[in-house]
Amino acid sequence: MQVHTEVTISAAHHLPLYEGKCADVHGHSWKIEVDIVSKVNKKTGMVVDFSKIKDIINQLDHKDINDFISNPTAENIVKFIMINIKNKLKLPLSAQVRVTVWESATSWACDNY
Repeated sequence: MQVHTEVTISAAHHLPLYEGKCADVHGHSWKIEVDIVSKVNKKTGMVVDFSKIKDIINQLDHKDINDFISNPTAENIVKFIMINIKNKLKLPLSAQVRVTVWESATSWACDNY
């Protein structure tokens, strides 16, 4: 079974290791998508509780992402969310997780495990 959720947050960041305008503090309306493929938990009837995914993402909402990630590129934000999903959600080892972070309507980073 595959489940999908999308969350939009507003957050600031700057890229301290980048030379250019993104080195300065600026903000985005980030769209974050999470897809999980796994077996349905017989006890709960769900693959995962959507609100638990949203709680992981919403910890960044209206924050300076540099307070959580030292070099918050879209790629590193994906990694941060994936690590939190892996550590905080009790998914089976066979579960497949894909996280996509949209920095703008045309630019995104994605990874899966």
